[in-house]
Amino acid sequence: MSDKQASWTIDEFNQHRDSIPFVVHDNVFLYPISAHAKLVLMYCCWCDGKRRPTMPCDETIADACSITTRIAKRSINELIKHNLIIKKTYYEDEEPINYYAINLTADNA
Repeated sequence: MSDKQASWTIDEFNQHRDSIPFVVHDNVFLYPISAHAKLVLMYCCWCDGKRRPTMPCDETIADACSITTRIAKRSINELIKHNLIIKKTYYEDEEPINYYAINLTADNA
């Protein structure tokens, strides 16, 4: 547990916790990807389960997974390379917005 998490009050913790559980494909541990990529993938599954835009920015991923932005970017690229997530880029006011869709199938394991 990070220092930031350890300093939360119970009310602050409950504000960040939703009652909907997230699901990760049971083959996630069989995929030939790094531990960081598995963590980022699980974060994607959590976001998807909450019906939130998955991974709105690298900094958010890094913060949520307690990793550096550089490792988050590498992990995303690794997941894209293995076709475990699909990257879609949209533009809003000429600013690129990345959306990552989870692509967990038996073919990926």
